[in-house]
Amino acid sequence: MEMLGSMVLVLLAVVVFIVIFFPDLFEFGDIFKQEQDRLTTDPDGDDIRSILDKCPCTAGEVESKGCPKDFTEAQIQADKNKYNTDTGCGILTPDEAPAGTTSPVGTDTSTQGVDAPVSPPGAPFQHYRSLEIFGNDDGGASPENIPIRQACAGMVGRECPSEDNDCDTDEFSYEVLSSGCWVMASEDDTTDANDCGQAKIDDGTIISLQNYNSLNVDITNNYVSLDNEPDPANLFQWKWKSTSAHGSLLCKEGLWYGCKENSEGRSLPANGINHVCQGSEWVRE
Repeated sequence: MEMLGSMVLVLLAVVVFIVIFFPDLFEFGDIFKQEQDRLTTDPDGDDIRSILDKCPCTAGEVESKGCPKDFTEAQIQADKNKYNTDTGCGILTPDEAPAGTTSPVGTDTSTQGVDAPVSPPGAPFQHYRSLEIFGNDDGGASPENIPIRQACAGMVGRECPSEDNDCDTDEFSYEVLSSGCWVMASEDDTTDANDCGQAKIDDGTIISLQNYNSLNVDITNNYVSLDNEPDPANLFQWKWKSTSAHGSLLCKEGLWYGCKENSEGRSLPANGINHVCQGSEWVRE
């Protein structure tokens, strides 16, 4: 009996070893690997692992279990319905999402391939962790007026690939900001790989849906680039506007908040000033 017991223990140890290091040998290998991923991944970049995060696709605070501190239970559930945590927090398509929670798939690719979900009344503003602007400056071209390339629920260069992948490197900061908001600038270099720069934009900055506005970047203190390339910095001297997929965008404490039809009439304070969403535009009161 003692020998039989020892053999059983050895067999169990072998099985556990194979499950951990060779999960694909079992039919449940994919499920096991998904659970392993949840132990280590942090798709929203808030330093709270997915397995412990009640809002794994929206950056939040430790004290609110990974959700924004002002989220209600209804908002937490709406957040879960909006993102597909099994596919890197892509926004759910109509076939995947619960009935009535998304709009039809659109042609704009800036928000991971689909339009933003239709939020129920009282739901949180659609918000993004970083933006990307893209253009060809060539070291001194006259500033142009262009719409932003994309808005990412996570980080451009990490969760959302940048134009030509030129900003996809750990040399940039992916810090979750409590003040200011990230913008990545991808500069189209026709003779070489694209150049990239990153800037922190001040709280209260508005990117209009209809009008082109300056981002007012402090290049001296709030800008970095790869290999000290000058061209991406020039893009921050251009004027930019948002797209219909996002509505007007307002920077507040690390997030860009979108003003769209479902947020009409709602207000949001930023940098000591109250802002009201009117006609898909942020208006300072």
